[in-house]
Parts: sequence; structure tokens; C-alpha cells
Amino acid sequence: MEKPTAAQAYDHARAAHARGDFDTALGAYKYALDAEPGHTGALDGMVAILEMARTPGFNPTLAALLEQALAADGAETEALSLSAAHQLIVKYRMTDPGQSPSRDLLAAMVKDKLLLLTLTRTITRDPRLEGFMIRVRDALCAADMPATLLPLALALAHQAYNNEYVWAQDASAASSLPLDTFGQARRAMFAPLAEEAARDPALADLAQATILSQAADREAAARIPEWTAIGDATSQAVRAMYEANPYPRWLRLRRTEKVDIRKAIAERYMPGETLPAFATPLRVLMPGAGTGQHPLSVAANYTDVGVDAVDLSKASLGYGLRQAEAQGVTNINFVQADILALPSLGSSWGHIESVGVLHHMASPRAGLEALTQVLVPGGLMRLALYGEHGRRVVVEARDAIAKSGYADDAAGLRRFRGDVLSGKLGKTLQVELPHWPDFHSASLLRDLCFHVQETRYDIPKLKALLAGLPLRFLGFEFVRGRVQQQDAEAPAFRAYAKKFPKDKAMADLDRWEAIEKADPKLFPGYAFWLLRT
Repeated sequence: MEKPTAAQAYDHARAAHARGDFDTALGAYKYALDAEPGHTGALDGMVAILEMARTPGFNPTLAALLEQALAADGAETEALSLSAAHQLIVKYRMTDPGQSPSRDLLAAMVKDKLLLLTLTRTITRDPRLEGFMIRVRDALCAADMPATLLPLALALAHQAYNNEYVWAQDASAASSLPLDTFGQARRAMFAPLAEEAARDPALADLAQATILSQAADREAAARIPEWTAIGDATSQAVRAMYEANPYPRWLRLRRTEKVDIRKAIAERYMPGETLPAFATPLRVLMPGAGTGQHPLSVAANYTDVGVDAVDLSKASLGYGLRQAEAQGVTNINFVQADILALPSLGSSWGHIESVGVLHHMASPRAGLEALTQVLVPGGLMRLALYGEHGRRVVVEARDAIAKSGYADDAAGLRRFRGDVLSGKLGKTLQVELPHWPDFHSASLLRDLCFHVQETRYDIPKLKALLAGLPLRFLGFEFVRGRVQQQDAEAPAFRAYAKKFPKDKAMADLDRWEAIEKADPKLFPGYAFWLLRT
């Protein structure tokens, strides 16, 4: 009997995945990947399952799959951060905050591929792993530590770069370390690698991640064209913030099977209707592009599109441009512009995605009006906005920051995090805030809790935002995990179907308001699709 092909194994995996047979699906995804390394669908499906995987004790089979996925190009490695952390925590029994790493343990960690990959290819988002690795970092600073521990020091230095040096630190111990290779690597666990150390071949990968990439980002930012002036005072303040901390910090570009987005959205939200045919490539506008993770994902994974990635911050766009060049994504254009000034260009787009942007404008309504003006009739728009209920703990954090006067520089961010983790700012923040992914890197934390402008919504405010505009609400979007798999069984959908069983479209905002009023927890935020009429 002939062995199945990668395509056959992938089809089998998807069927098992859909029916909830995750063990079978994982095995089939792995078979497809082994038969066809780089199979984007199989890799993405594997990550979607591994992201949710937890076991009572250390599971070598699961650890090996996590290693394979973390090492693969095109994987959404950030999605694996917590699952990998869990395996490491149970393996090394990291739950005791007083546990100090022995030399034997440090020697074992040097050989632990899962640990090294987790530190280098994700941002650590589990406070228990963070606390333990801080103790490992500090133990490595002992003067008599052997140079055989260099790989562990390098991995921790990569993690420090990934999280933008946001971990609590007292760098005095590292300041007296020698300037040899091992000493430089240990110094880099606290601050960027010194430029003179970049010439050390043993530190080449770390230099590429820090000094060389930062220089390349600055060079790329200088090449970003300016489409419009940025005259709005709030826009100027937001630009200054993202110039100081380009956002978001991301490490890998996720690759998926190509999707015809207009066809997919019509099938999901408009059964029985037909969207007008647009010329290809579809012209896509991505306002609030930041460092390019979302626009690059659209450019790489949507069929026949050309993307204009627009942002206020050249520093953020420079990161995106460099990543596009590194990833070989050529159907994307990075430009500096203000959303409010886009109509003055006399241009139009057939598709717009603006995720997490309008709520940072002085007038989100003015921003939406501008986007509506440049979207052609029949075009689709995807928006995502903060939810009032879902950000209760963030509001509490923002109040604590205003009351205590934490600075939004590196020292202030570290002090704030330390006070959250210690419980100094109250039990709610201590328990809840560290579970927010953005708590675990400097630029993400600054955006989460220190932002200069924020508006939050509930459905009545959402209705007011959309009122009178030539936009048809198509429906909400709920996803599972960082791999953004559509969740057709989301609790909000189930609640709507139970209350309004005859309404299959689920596009009535008045009815959604009733659902939200009954259970606000169903809406951590709002992501939804609109049609320009």
C-alpha cells in the first residue's frame, strides 16, 4: 500500500482537527510536514493545536512537536509561548519562587532545545517562567561560571532583546564581568550588545538581532515616503509615542494557505449574495500599520492583493519594511500618512483592514468617515475596537499609573511591572494583568497601559459610531488564540442563536445589544466586518 502524500495527510489532519480529534490531527499534520517541509497549512494547523495543549506533567512527545514548530520558518511562534512555557515549568518544577538554579541544572538547561528555542523565538509570557529565568540570569553572572554556559546566556540575551529589556533587573553584577565572549553575552542579558562585541563570531546571531537590525530599521525608516502631513495634535502625540517604541514587537511572519478574502467573507457573512468583481490585484489599505505584522500577513496570505501599509510612525514602518525585504514580500508599500488626510489624496481602495487603530484617535468617528470616503462601493472593511468591559483591568492599571506617576521610560515600565507582580498595586492587577500578552514586552506594555489616547466601546457606542454612514454591518468575528482561527462556536454566537434562533445572519446590532446587556463578558472587544454600500 502506498504511503499517503503530504496533501492527503493534510486533508486527513484538517478533517480530524474539525471534529476535535486533536491527537490524530497532530500526527497527520506532522506526517505532512515531514513529507513536505514548509507545508504552510500543516504547520499552521499544528500550531493551532499546540497553542492550546497543556499536560499535567512533562510530555516528551509534545515537547518534540513544540520544538519542531518553534524551529520552523513561517510558524506563528508567539502562539507557542505559553504552551512551551508550561512544559518547561512542569519539567523543571519552576513553581517555587524561592527555587535557585543549581549548577547541575544550568548545565542541563544548556542542552535543552525547547528552552533555548522558547527564549530565542518567543516573548516569554508566563510570569512563573519569567521569574525563574530571572534567577537563572542572575546566577549566570557569578564570576566563576564556566564558559560552557554560553548558549544559555545567549538565549537569555535574545529573550531580553525580544521583550525589550522589560524584566526586573539590577545590572550591577553584570557590569564587572569581563569583556570576553561569555562576559559580553551575559552583559547583553541586561542591555543591548555593545557595538564592539558585534565583531565576535560567537555573538554574530545576537548582533544581527540587536545592533545590526536596529541600524537596518533606521535606514529603512529613512526610505519611507510621506503621503500626507500629520497636523492633528493627537496624531502627533501618538506618532511620538510609536517613534519611541515601535509597535507591535513581533518576531515571525505567519504563513498560511492563500485565501481569497472577498470570497471568504461573502461566504461567511453574505450567503446567497454576490460581491461585485473587482480588478486584481485587489488594492488593500492598512491604516495604523505599525511595524507591519498585520499588513505583511495580509500581503503574504491573501490572494492577488497589493497592500498600502500606512502609519504615523516612520520608526514602526521601517521595521515593517525591513521585515518585508527579509521575508521576500514584494506586494506591499509602506508610507507615512494621517488617516484624517487620506481623502485629500484623491485615491481609493477596494478593501480596508484597520485593527486596533480608530480607538487611539481624538475622534474615532472622523477617522471612520475618512476611511469610508476612500473605500469604493462594494468594498469590505474590517475594524477592531477596544471593549469597555474587556478592559476593566487596563482601566484600573491606567488609574494606578496616573496616581503613582510611573514614567513611560524603561525604568518606569520595569517599576510598574514589579509593583503589579508583587501585589503592591492590588490583587486584581496582580492576578489579571500578567495574563495579558502585552504585559510582557516594553512596547506592548506601553501601548496597553500607558497610551496617550484611548476610547472604549460597548454596542450602543458602536451603533453611534456607525450611524448615518454608508456602511452595512455584516457581523462580528470571534477567533481562538494567536493563530486567529475562526471560532464558530464562540459563546457570544451561541447566546445569539439561542435567543434569536431564526436570525441566521446575526447582523442585527439591536439584538446584539440585548445579548451584551445580558452578559457583557461575552465581548472582550469588537472585531467586525462592514460593506461599503
